[in-house]
Amino acid sequence: MELSDCVVQYRRDGGNGHFFTMTEDGVPVFHINNAELSPEARKHWANRLLNAGALCCICTTLASDLTKRGVEIKSMTGRIASKKEKDSIMRTRISEMQAEIEVNIGDSDQALLDECISIINNDTLSMYSLREGIDVSASIKRVS
Repeated sequence: MELSDCVVQYRRDGGNGHFFTMTEDGVPVFHINNAELSPEARKHWANRLLNAGALCCICTTLASDLTKRGVEIKSMTGRIASKKEKDSIMRTRISEMQAEIEVNIGDSDQALLDECISIINNDTLSMYSLREGIDVSASIKRVS
């Protein structure tokens, strides 16, 4: 494998699970155990992991950019959803992603949040990379 910026290893656990190992020190092993899930809940793992990766990227970039500007983050929560569609030969693709992030910061930090939102929408790894093939949007707002 020539690429080395970010390597994730995968191992299937029989028919009941998936192990993902990150090659960086201190990053946990993710184990998805399907044994007790319904057939419907067993579906869509790739979609869920793509959503999780995009949400992680958006939230960690936002937190980093706010912290660099001296903003105290009291809390941050988020969620992301995606929409699938089928093409003319019935291949499924993710056609749209929408993220909603709520960040609890002081009233006086709204201008800095607005500055960071511009960065998030244009320059994060997930937004820039995925936008080439997926319409990605993020809605970010301050909460108290």
